[in-house]
Amino acid sequence: MDYCYIKIEKELKKRNFKGNRCMNNRGLKYDTGDKDILKWIKRKLIAYKLGFNITPQVIDIHPVANICNLKCAWCIGKSDSNTPVYMKWHDLEKVFNSIFEVGKEEFWPSEIHFCGCNSDPLLNKEVMKNAIQYLNERNVTIEIISNGVCLKDYISNNIEQLLLVDKISISLDVVNEQDFYSYKSLNSKICLKDIINSIEKICQNKYKTNSQLSIYTTFVATPETYSKEEWLQNFTELKNIGVNHVQVRNDYTNYDKNFYNKVKLDIEEIAIKLNAKEINYKESNSFDIKYNEYMPRNSEFEHCLGYRIWPTISADFLMYPCAHTANEYFVSLLDLKKTNYYDIYSLDDFSYYEKEPCKNCSKKCPSLIYYINQLKDIDVL
Repeated sequence: MDYCYIKIEKELKKRNFKGNRCMNNRGLKYDTGDKDILKWIKRKLIAYKLGFNITPQVIDIHPVANICNLKCAWCIGKSDSNTPVYMKWHDLEKVFNSIFEVGKEEFWPSEIHFCGCNSDPLLNKEVMKNAIQYLNERNVTIEIISNGVCLKDYISNNIEQLLLVDKISISLDVVNEQDFYSYKSLNSKICLKDIINSIEKICQNKYKTNSQLSIYTTFVATPETYSKEEWLQNFTELKNIGVNHVQVRNDYTNYDKNFYNKVKLDIEEIAIKLNAKEINYKESNSFDIKYNEYMPRNSEFEHCLGYRIWPTISADFLMYPCAHTANEYFVSLLDLKKTNYYDIYSLDDFSYYEKEPCKNCSKKCPSLIYYINQLKDIDVL
């Protein structure tokens, strides 16, 4: 397996990429001077297009499956199964030991994201507690994607663990209690205000301890739930309590494009009112608002590069090309309890897995995987 980076560096220089190959505390990386993962992924993609074998830059982990504490209308991973599946830490530790193998630091993923297609990762307290400590000791960027319900328990019992995390992304989706109950919760005991209160307490502890944790919140724009005045009020509150990033998404729905254009203009106006700027990863108190542009979700690609760039490990330790395919409806690449992580990426016939489309895959890719799969030439980078 040829991991020579000399040719890649020359190609990077030709394309005016700034950033040198350097040794840092995560091993051999392209140092871009910030935490912009997209820049790192672009460099790896160039290497792949030049014929080099590459390993993923980011890996999603789904520590829980088939159980959740909310019933979100826009969840991409609803399952027909009622049997909960929980990862066990001793099994995940073995997988982590193969991924973060000593001597292969330059090929480690730089980020691990804990998320769930039909679950919340914070439900698995055993895995989250140990995994945060394990990854923090190896200086790997940690992101948790959560609906926020379990934050209250962690604040009471494991706030120190949460403050070791780099990013927590909380899917609020809506801005009032009525919509929260209608589109997310079937339990009146769980309310939106409690989640926002938890976010505020985390922010307060973050500033007290000088933690570098960034708090993200995401919302889904639909005609039924969108109100410019309410959203401005909510975003103002989130900024005041210490949230760093607000993201408005429309890629879960299929409404009229005129609606999306209106929301986009409104969000731009709200961002100006709140003095939102580009997020600064070096400052824990920066604040920005982003609106996801609408784009067609069906990709027109021959080979999927999800395995190479951003694969997903499910609760039963099967690996899939992306978060959207990490359930029983699709065929996985490998079983990480039986196969070593680097063994599969060293196979000469690995391209077989990229040429064979996922069973039942409709090619409705996550945003970044969509972007990568659509690229036709490395010069467009």
